[in-house]
Amino acid sequence: MSIAHTERSRDHSNLIQCLITVALALLFVPLLSAQTNAGTGSQIPRIRATGRVVNSLTGEAISRALVMIEGRAQRVAFTDSEGNFVFDDLWSVPLVFHARKPGFLEDNQTVITPHAGESITLKLNPSALIVGQVATDDGEPIESASIELLGQRVVDGRKQWTRMGNASTDEDGRFRLPNLRPGKYLISVGPFSNQALGQEATGFPTTYYPNAPDRNSATPVQIGYGQQVEANFSLTAVPVYTVMGTVVGQLDHSLGVTIRDSSGQNVGLGAAFNRTTGQFRIMGVPRGTYTLQVDSYSPSEDSLTGRVTITVTASQSGIVIPLHPTIKIPVEVRREDVRVSAPPEQKVDQGIVITTGQFGRRQFTDPGVRIRAVPTGSDGQENAAWGEPDQQGRIFLRRMAPGSYRILATPVADYYVHSVQSGGVNLLSEPLVISESGTVQPIEVVLRNDTAKIKGTVRGVTSSGALIAIPSGNDTQSPAFGNYGEDGHCYFPPLAPGTYKVYAFDHGTEEIEYANPEALEEYDSKSAQVTLSPNQTGEVTLDVIKVTQ
Repeated sequence: MSIAHTERSRDHSNLIQCLITVALALLFVPLLSAQTNAGTGSQIPRIRATGRVVNSLTGEAISRALVMIEGRAQRVAFTDSEGNFVFDDLWSVPLVFHARKPGFLEDNQTVITPHAGESITLKLNPSALIVGQVATDDGEPIESASIELLGQRVVDGRKQWTRMGNASTDEDGRFRLPNLRPGKYLISVGPFSNQALGQEATGFPTTYYPNAPDRNSATPVQIGYGQQVEANFSLTAVPVYTVMGTVVGQLDHSLGVTIRDSSGQNVGLGAAFNRTTGQFRIMGVPRGTYTLQVDSYSPSEDSLTGRVTITVTASQSGIVIPLHPTIKIPVEVRREDVRVSAPPEQKVDQGIVITTGQFGRRQFTDPGVRIRAVPTGSDGQENAAWGEPDQQGRIFLRRMAPGSYRILATPVADYYVHSVQSGGVNLLSEPLVISESGTVQPIEVVLRNDTAKIKGTVRGVTSSGALIAIPSGNDTQSPAFGNYGEDGHCYFPPLAPGTYKVYAFDHGTEEIEYANPEALEEYDSKSAQVTLSPNQTGEVTLDVIKVTQ
């Protein structure tokens, strides 16, 4: 199931973060070893590491759990009947320990330095389960009904609904959604048709638990570690209709037709589409207002799109959807190198430096920034547009449609994003709005290198963790991310000058709503404020914020 794929992807990401931390730590091991050998002749000790795997909720031992070590040593072992494991001849250096067992989440990767005589405890969190049944309002089970699960995840510091998996009902109308993490979930079923020979066409529209027509009016299901929740559906058949029409324009094999509801969500009804004639047919459409949308999925720069809004109260034909090119927005990037002095004009590898006071301004073919546009009303990142270069190295946001977008720009060198504008609008604090006419001014990005630095210490740490610096009272800068090691020393990339609130978390920031000031309030007592001047270094001392069990 796709749920398992989603969970494995997240666990793989967490493991990669741990391995990076270990790799950085191990860079210093040979040097330390050499220094120790030269001074005393001693070696990094090899030890016997012992430990136990337990259920995080009950404390009970977990037998036959697979325990793995990554890093300088790579080992595997199974726990015995009392949950114990043993690894012989290990280096006493930072290593990644993690355990697995069906019925438990794979979210326990931990960087540990094993020591002789000290027992290691690995805690596994039991996964949650949603079960249910889909039936008609007269109690008849519905087989092969499509179930979709949406989970509330944090993306770019904001909570939003993201597709987490799907399932189908069996012959008794029952379904299972296993291996779930704690949180809020939306469950939907449908749409599908139910037409008997000689009878009026009927069907079941998309229904969200418990009996809502869309996600905005749905009731989320809240689950915790190890819980099982039952969610049953009782569906009422409604008349459904057929919608037919023609796509007009330059047709090609990459075109596809979708039907979306008033909130912009794909209804999930398949469209029969003839890419030679442009004719399409969608069956099983309930009453309501919809948008028919045609998109080209070709990687070509000159992709096409088209859409039309319809209100369905009966079967319709003769609908025409004209095609037109998608909107392409140029992105102009300028780097400002701040110097004490600079020559009037100087050749560089890519472009020319033109002196303006203290600012040497370079036009670079390499933009030095990653930029993307995320629809403000979009859940998930599937509709985000990334800046792409053409053959001349110019950057464009392609395949854009009318709407409102958040513009996210991330520098990839020792620069920070000083400003992002389009037509005089500050896109670091305001959305980019594209009208139905498709007219939009180029996006101008200015990068500067008069960066500042943060150094500091995190108190109360037992392992590595994550840092985040939130600009205070400044809506023209994005949050900055860093990390700290087992020694508590902080690392941040170059930052924009300004005032920041800095937080230290005992785990990653993937689930922290850092774009929501109210969500950060509970952590403010352990934050530290620092003001950074251009080309200067600020210092902070932080207390670790524990957000994991």
